[in-house]
Amino acid sequence: MDHPTLLQRIQRRYLEILGLLILALPLALFLFLYKQTDGILYFKYGPAGWAEQRPGYCSDSRKALVYADMRPGADKSQPLELSCENATALPYSTHYAQTRDGLSIHYKRYPATAPGQPLLLYVPGITSTWLDGSRFVPLARRLGFELAVMELRNHGVSGNNGAGATYGCREKEDVLAVVADLLKDQPERSIYLWGTSMGSMSILNAAPELQQRFPRWRAVVLENPPSSLREVMEERSPGYPGLLYDWTLALTSWRAGVDFESCAPVALAPKLQVPALVTVAEHDTLTPPDMVKKVYAALPDTGQHRFIRYPHGAHAAVWNGQPERYEADMLAFWAAQQP
Repeated sequence: MDHPTLLQRIQRRYLEILGLLILALPLALFLFLYKQTDGILYFKYGPAGWAEQRPGYCSDSRKALVYADMRPGADKSQPLELSCENATALPYSTHYAQTRDGLSIHYKRYPATAPGQPLLLYVPGITSTWLDGSRFVPLARRLGFELAVMELRNHGVSGNNGAGATYGCREKEDVLAVVADLLKDQPERSIYLWGTSMGSMSILNAAPELQQRFPRWRAVVLENPPSSLREVMEERSPGYPGLLYDWTLALTSWRAGVDFESCAPVALAPKLQVPALVTVAEHDTLTPPDMVKKVYAALPDTGQHRFIRYPHGAHAAVWNGQPERYEADMLAFWAAQQP
């Protein structure tokens, strides 16, 4: 029996190694993509952080990104109006609304200044809590609204199922539950919804049912709404082949059990019947104006909607850059929708 030569042994070993590499590459790609989906579903905190409640508090980042004075020439280390600590001391009542899928959604109501005022419900974005909306108590009073601020599932002290964020696909249930709870005793009250970032995605996902169930929903502010989760991925991590974004989105959809393409704001905007004021800051780096404008362009061509690109402010903090103008635009848009 002939023994293999040294060259044959080397060739065989080379082929064995090559075979292992061919088998390992798909596994390595899968593990890489799986890690990316962790960053999407469990943004910022990771799976362990999203598995526990994270009550809102006055962190340095909240003070710098949420409460800061972002007007031109202002000292950005100072609050625009209320400080975060002042906001926590305002009087409010605490409520919980139950979703159809069994979660308890936390929201706060701030006292109205007159009976029967319309409601203004603020829906914060990802990783945000009621403290991100409490800065708007003086705004609501100036404009003549009773303010309510909610926390989406797996945020703050709302119910937590450990599933992370689904960018409006399931959070729509939270919006529906809170609106129903707000209006259950006074269905005749008008309501103005205001969502920022993932909050705006949640409102758009809830909109078809909101429109049917709550005819007193008069208008909505969609602040820096992402056009789609895929575009956000590409904006945050540019330069990869298009297929890599597609595979990541598909794997994320599989893990979350939702279809992120059908939940995307650009897919849902054509179904919106309620007039929408779409806003964005010029220098928003998370959802740039051109991305946000795609959502506006997808809205029905009814002449009721408006797109405003503001020169100052930041993501989820457009008001902070030009408060007087933003409030005037919000109020004028609301007034235009009244019978």
